[in-house]
Amino acid sequence: MQPTLYAHPFSSYCQKVLIALYENATPFTYRVIGPDDPEAVSEWAALWPLKRMPVLVDDGKSVLESTSIIEYLALHYPGENKLLPECPEAALEARMMDRVFDNYIMTPMQKIVLDHLRPESDRDSYGVRQAREMLSTAYDWLDKRLDGQEWATGAAFTLADCAAAPSLFYADWVHEIGATRLRLSAYRARLLARPSNYALGLGQPPLAIPASIGLLFAKPALSNPIPELASVTLPFSSWKAHQKSLLSSDGIIPPHPLTCFVGAEK
Repeated sequence: MQPTLYAHPFSSYCQKVLIALYENATPFTYRVIGPDDPEAVSEWAALWPLKRMPVLVDDGKSVLESTSIIEYLALHYPGENKLLPECPEAALEARMMDRVFDNYIMTPMQKIVLDHLRPESDRDSYGVRQAREMLSTAYDWLDKRLDGQEWATGAAFTLADCAAAPSLFYADWVHEIGATRLRLSAYRARLLARPSNYALGLGQPPLAIPASIGLLFAKPALSNPIPELASVTLPFSSWKAHQKSLLSSDGIIPPHPLTCFVGAEK
């Protein structure tokens, strides 16, 4: 038997696990949590009543939380790419950087997006300023730390890079990394160039995603300009076509404003 992943293709934490699966070409069954498969939604809710994504099921065992899932895969489905290094010191560093990207990039980025989606009267401008300050500080720290390093912990792509890819992909959109942080910008570009980042919707995914998955377009007021739209339901196929029309100068497709928090763990 192969493991089953309950996930949504637009959830950043689900993308983190998908990257790990794609890195080692690990066979798995993908149960997309959405209106096309209400049975998957019911199974997922029964497996984890808090309804957080992703959830991995393997041989009757449920594994929760993206970091734990990737460690489980490294233990039970090891591949050519050692996402959790065998050296204890290197493994410790990979775990540390994984937490940095989840806590100090992903979390403040989600704060900014979620606040934007609130009714204007309920927005938290102070909290958003704090989130932007945290992102700026984390960007500066990462830019220095990445000096001379190809990946988050050195020469090898690890668990930490699985976390970095979706977090930096989206964070740069809501709070730009900027032209002065050259090492961090180059690192983000390397992450997005890896084939495993099909998980972020770049290129052609290695497995089919139902075309009728619906998204809710919010009126964006974030850093990258996209047309002002009323709230409408947009199929995934239409969203992809819209994103391709907005290709930035570096060829990276900007994300849908909701992709960075749907089904977030936190």
